[in-house]
Amino acid sequence: MEEVPPTWKTEIKSEAETEQLAASCAQVFPQPAVITLNGTLGAGKTRFVRALVEAIGGKAEWVSSPTYVLIQEYPTNPPVSHFDAYRIADEEEWWELGADEYFETGWTLIEWGERVAYGLPESFLEIRIDLNEEEIRTFAFHPHGEEYRSSVEQLEKIYSAK
Repeated sequence: MEEVPPTWKTEIKSEAETEQLAASCAQVFPQPAVITLNGTLGAGKTRFVRALVEAIGGKAEWVSSPTYVLIQEYPTNPPVSHFDAYRIADEEEWWELGADEYFETGWTLIEWGERVAYGLPESFLEIRIDLNEEEIRTFAFHPHGEEYRSSVEQLEKIYSAK
């Protein structure tokens, strides 16, 4: 995956702030959208997906880490396809999942997206989540493509106004 500097970063100090950020994201993400979520174990990738699904009318209990099933689909509007690439063995397994078929509809959220960089479209949004010793999460938004750059600019305005 090409290294792209973040266009916006924000610090999140609580689950309530994660929910606010997800609600703001729900207002600006394009349809369809491919969003990768990268960060260490426990950084908050699945928690963010849960908050995003809730922000578009889904139920929190639908969302769990898809590590062992690789993909979960949520009947939201837009529909969400939630991948976990952590256990993807190789490129062949990724393509066998048919992940690229999901890229054309709804939102495709890919945890550990850097592991399948070879299988991502040219335009997508990378969200990097880092957790520090004080349990503060830094969300860094790295847009790949003009459509996502515009979304991140809108996101910064909306979220910063709250």
